[in-house]
Amino acid sequence: MLTREQVSRVLQAYKNGASRYQIAERCQLSYGTVCRVLRLRSYEAYLLPRNTDKRAKHTETLLRNRLRKVERLLKITVSVVRHLQPNGRKRALLATPVRARHGLSRQEANRIVGVSPSAGCPKLSSDATKCIVEDMTRYFDQNPGQGFNKVLEAILQGQPYGRKQLRQVYEDAKLQITNRRPIAEGLAPVPLRVSRPIQAQFSLNEMWSMDFMTHVTTGGKRFWILNIVDDFNRECVAAEVSERRSTVMVVRCLRKIRSIGRTPKAIRSDNGMEFKGRDYIAWAKAAVVNRVYIRPASPTENSLVERFNQTMRLEVLSRYAITSIPEAARMLEDWRVRYNLSRPHYSLGGLSPLQYSALAGSKASIKP
Repeated sequence: MLTREQVSRVLQAYKNGASRYQIAERCQLSYGTVCRVLRLRSYEAYLLPRNTDKRAKHTETLLRNRLRKVERLLKITVSVVRHLQPNGRKRALLATPVRARHGLSRQEANRIVGVSPSAGCPKLSSDATKCIVEDMTRYFDQNPGQGFNKVLEAILQGQPYGRKQLRQVYEDAKLQITNRRPIAEGLAPVPLRVSRPIQAQFSLNEMWSMDFMTHVTTGGKRFWILNIVDDFNRECVAAEVSERRSTVMVVRCLRKIRSIGRTPKAIRSDNGMEFKGRDYIAWAKAAVVNRVYIRPASPTENSLVERFNQTMRLEVLSRYAITSIPEAARMLEDWRVRYNLSRPHYSLGGLSPLQYSALAGSKASIKP
């Protein structure tokens, strides 16, 4: 395999008038290899060393951004030095208003005022550590498929401790997903939870995403799940379980949703036969719902529900030993309710789907 440098030397030597035998001897290549390289003379602009102007401009942009940041920090430092106190404890007190006024981290503010980067960070006592571990353990009992980032968004935001401290507590208590997974005993049994269906309070219902996924019970019985997600707040509108996938199942699920007052303006799906049947087309026409189909073999165009399918499989289907289809329906409905109510979502700013829709609804109701 020739490198770009070797190809460049061959082309440059040929341009200087050297014969093919001379080039082969100078570059220590065979005559056939030199001939094959010279057939690529039309691509010389791509094979010769590339122009470095673009890289130089990119480097210049990075340096300018760093210079702006340094100048900003310098101005902040000058304003602090004017009020600087010789006493270290008094200097540490200046870090809090600096953080609030300029939006800096604790470490940056402490360096500016000349104290230790860890100054002002509360220490974790044994009692506080024990309480945090108990809270995380209780949360993971109800949400075994979630990790540190989810529990941090859900229950640890109000803690006065830093992320690294909480992460250390999480690792010391061995609460990682791999440690919580019962490897020796196999899959965990399905927990006995009571599903409490609720009615959504806020939703734009502009576009829904719809897709099928499949799973197998411990006895080898295959079943299908129809997932419907609201694109606005990532709410799981439905997770319908059935022994087989069909247009009848799709229409039955949509009619059930419409009976509680939820009807979208458009539904996105793939090109499966279940989404192109006569019953589905007739229902969409009667309900004045626009049907949107993605391109064939392009699941990324329906990425919201595909990502939701991955989350459902990770947190439910691949974690519990589901023995029957009714058990799967009960488990998924219970998980769907908790997902919509309390599961934090990164794309929603750490809010759950219903929390985000409620917040968006309250903002929309306030008019100047």
